[in-house]
Amino acid sequence: MTTKKKGRPKASDAGVFEEKLLACATDLFMRQGYGGTSISQILSVSDCGKSAFYLRFGDKESLFSAVVQRSIRTIFIELGELPTCDSLNDCLQEVGERLAAGMLADRCIAFIRITAAEALKFPLLAQKAYQSSLAGSVDYVELALKTFLESHNDERLREIAIRFCELVIQPLCFQAAFGCIPENPKEYIRDHVSDVIILLNAKGLTNCL
Repeated sequence: MTTKKKGRPKASDAGVFEEKLLACATDLFMRQGYGGTSISQILSVSDCGKSAFYLRFGDKESLFSAVVQRSIRTIFIELGELPTCDSLNDCLQEVGERLAAGMLADRCIAFIRITAAEALKFPLLAQKAYQSSLAGSVDYVELALKTFLESHNDERLREIAIRFCELVIQPLCFQAAFGCIPENPKEYIRDHVSDVIILLNAKGLTNCL
């Protein structure tokens, strides 16, 4: 019997190949960490060819970066449509709660822990993961503000969205990485987001909107 050789996937199958590879890699990275997961393991579990892998990703660091990007995209897909609100504060409260809940999903916390553990060996990997998650969060908040406001200053909105995400997401993710978020976090998240909005209003950051 002739064994079918694995190789470069057909163009029509490339998307399926990549999704299967990323799904298997995500599972292994989450269970075993970055250092504990090898390319050979990923290829074996995903049943993907070595030549196709190296042609598409090149190395494990690039694959992990793609896995993180995929996880971030999944968060924003799951967030659904932007909320319809009656006030700016309500808009910030709703998007803040949604964003925080998405970022505190088990897979997100797992990747935060993995990248933090590997930050000394792979600083660019950790930086890219952090920047990607922050940029995605800022884009989401900025779009919600633009949708709510009839007229707006794009530069000012971006500034507020960045500050809002830094204050809402980063403390919660830091706490979650150490297992310090309450078992029922919904009320905790709501109060935290509300406090951030009060702070932004007190500093006058939202007055010009």
